[in-house]
This record gives sequence, C-alpha cells and structure tokens, in this order.
Amino acid sequence: MIKIWINKQEKSEMPEDFSDAIVFNLLRKDKDSNIKTNIESIWERFNLDNLNPINEDLLLLSLAVMAIDKQIPRAYFNDRWTREFLVSIPVYELDKWNLVKSDLQDMLDFLTGDRWVISFRKSDLRLRTKPAKKKNIEYIKNKNFDGVCLFSGGLDSFCGALKLMDLGKNIIFAGYKEHNKLESRQRLLYSKIKDYYKENNTELMLLRVRFKRGIGENEKLFSLDKENTTRSRSFMFISIGLSIASILGETIPVYIPENGFIGINVPLTDSRSGSCSTRTTHPYFINLFSKILENIGIKNKIINFYSGMTKGEIIQESQNNPVFKKWYSFTLSCAHPYRYPVPTNCGYCYPCIIRKAALSILGFDNTNYRNVLDDTLLGNVNKGSHLRAILLSLNEYFSHNDEDKDKFLQYKLLKNGILSIDELDKYKRIYEKTMDEIYSMIEKEEHKMHLFKYLGNEGE
Repeated sequence: MIKIWINKQEKSEMPEDFSDAIVFNLLRKDKDSNIKTNIESIWERFNLDNLNPINEDLLLLSLAVMAIDKQIPRAYFNDRWTREFLVSIPVYELDKWNLVKSDLQDMLDFLTGDRWVISFRKSDLRLRTKPAKKKNIEYIKNKNFDGVCLFSGGLDSFCGALKLMDLGKNIIFAGYKEHNKLESRQRLLYSKIKDYYKENNTELMLLRVRFKRGIGENEKLFSLDKENTTRSRSFMFISIGLSIASILGETIPVYIPENGFIGINVPLTDSRSGSCSTRTTHPYFINLFSKILENIGIKNKIINFYSGMTKGEIIQESQNNPVFKKWYSFTLSCAHPYRYPVPTNCGYCYPCIIRKAALSILGFDNTNYRNVLDDTLLGNVNKGSHLRAILLSLNEYFSHNDEDKDKFLQYKLLKNGILSIDELDKYKRIYEKTMDEIYSMIEKEEHKMHLFKYLGNEGE
C-alpha cells in the first residue's frame, strides 16, 4: 500500500507512521508545490476571498485524488492495474467528512478501479485566501446565472451548450485546461456560442491543473512512466463546477452533458473491462457522489440531461442549429488529440469511432480525421485495437436471438457497475440503438467489405 500525505498552504508535520509517505503540496507559494493550479481564480473572478469551507475541502480532495491518480503508475502494482492507497488529507469540516468517509472510499474505488483508504485530519488553514487583485482580471459582475455547464471542447458538451442556450439559460461554462492546445479550441468554440447567443448571460472559466512528481523515498516508483488512465478526472472536473455553482447559490445545478452510451461505457469485450471502461458519468458514480454531497451539506445538483440519449440522437437534436452546422467539426472527441501539431480527431480510437457512427446519421461528416476505417487500420496491432473490439462487440450482439438478447444485455450492462431496474431498461435501449448506429455507419463506409468480412458476413 502506498502512503500519501497532502499539504495545503503550509507544510505540516507528518506523524511517524507516514514518514515514508509520498507528499503532494498545494502551498501558498506555487514554486514550492507539486500541484500547480490557478483554482483561486474561481473565487477571485467573483471578487471573493475564498470558497465556503465545505466546497473548499471538496476541491482540495478532488485535486489530491487526481494528482495521485495521474502520478502513481498502475504498472508498479502486482496486477499492473489495482493500486492501494492510504491517503491523509487536511480538511476544515472534519466531522462532515468523517461521516461520509465510507461512501467516499466506495466511490473512488469504483471510479478508478483501485483501493482507497482515506484519513482526514483537521486543518483551519484556508486555501489560498485573499488572492492578489490583478489589474487585468475580468470580474464577473452580472451574477444572474441559471447553471454551470462543464465545457470540455467535445461534441457532446458543445451540443449541450447549444441546448442550454436555446432554452434561454444563462450559463457559466467551466473548462479544465489539460493542454494549451485544448484551451485554444475551447475558447474558439465558446466564442462562437457567445457571438450567436448575445442575449444570454454567459462566462467561460478555464482552470489549469498540472502535477509534478510527489516527494518520497520510493525511487522505483518514480523511475516508471506517469499513469495515463486518469479515471478520476471527472471527479475533479465536477468538483470545479460545484465550486463555481456554490458561489452562485445552492439551487444552481452543474450540467455534465454526455451521451448515455459513453456514460454507461460497457466493456466492448471481456478483456477491456479495465482501462478502456471509464466510469465518468456512470449512474452509480453520479448517484453515490450526489449522496455524499447531500450528506455534507452541498445542495447543488449534478444533472446529465443526455444520459438517456445516444450520441446519434444528440446530434439529430442539434443538427439544425446554425452554430452546430458551422462549427461541430472543430470539436474534439478523440482520446489523444495532442499527438498532432494541431489538435485533431485521430479517427481510430473508441471515442472517435462512436463520433463517426453518430455523425453518419446526418449523411455527412466534415471532421478532419487522421485515419480511415479500412483493412490497413484493422491489421494495425495498436491503432486497430479499438476498431477490432467494436466489430467483435457488434458480432457478439447480433449473434444473439431476441430471446437471448435481453439476458446478454443485462450481463453486459451490469458488468461495469450497479444499475436500478429503471436504469437497466433505459441503458438496454441506448446500447441497442448505438449498436445500430455503428452498424449503419459501416454500411456507408467506403471500405465496408473488409469490415463486414471481419464481422463474419459479406454485408448487404
């Protein structure tokens, strides 16, 4: 088990049983920190000294979890996947966090696929209070907002933003600056939304978070590459949204637009039940997170109004919007768009293929993909793995007759997390509809014969 010690504002003295712990610092002086961030701009732009204590605790917790998730590689552990963490985190509202500790550990276990043991310690220090007033800061003066919407630069979040604008909502769009290239794309897409919906009160808040290696004695750990699965990203992203919403009022929701198929994220094959099956907006994660929020006194709701829709259905709903028609091709659905000089959809990763299937419904797709779905891609050991898994999943799905299909779908859907009966019925429909969307895309592909042969038939 790896021990982790989290500091905020000032370095605290560690007890003897944590003397060999890896340390992550979020200190007043950024040069002394290995969690580099501008999160203070959340309250700085509202001309406030700080957040309320419970939201500040949540924000620090989410940053700590993301730092651990990103910096400690799974390859170090026996099964090369399941990590074990003992984490000490300073909080202001100690009693509230101890009340939800068990649920929090369950939520993190589910989200990242690891084993988390959390211990909280009391700290009266506040997180970067009274930030320096910068001359060029754009203060948010009109606080008449109806919600906070996570804005990733992806296709779903773009459509979600347009939907909220069409409904006349006043929205703060919150983005996470994971890469400088992504920031420019987020700003471009937001500018097009703002220019068209001039009557809506909107703001864009982009938060930067960077991590450096923790300080510790375990040299072997830090000789390995960084971890690249980062399944806790959604916890941090939503916590950022909740921090902004808490300033606006307890009735202000946080919207997380993402289609239900990606949300449930069924493993395409049994061998892909680990790293390729994230739980970003899985209903079990959202429900457990919402329960924790309620018990610690945070009343802002988390809402995914696309949870009951496929990506194709989202696009059909948005297709007549003039901003969508002109700018959808600039959105990034790719799992790794930064490998290229200009951020690009690779065309071969799982999210890109689902995107192509959804857009094929429109009969056109102006997205500039770097790869096409052909026999060369199928034969590529690395690049073709996602396409092969999708085709195998299609083959498995269509091989079941109507009588067996219900049991098959139930098995597939419950493999990645607990669902209620109503949720199970909803996601059965979404899964079937998405499979149909993918198959329909293959029928339209120029190289469909190679793809159909891999499926075991010659197509129509």
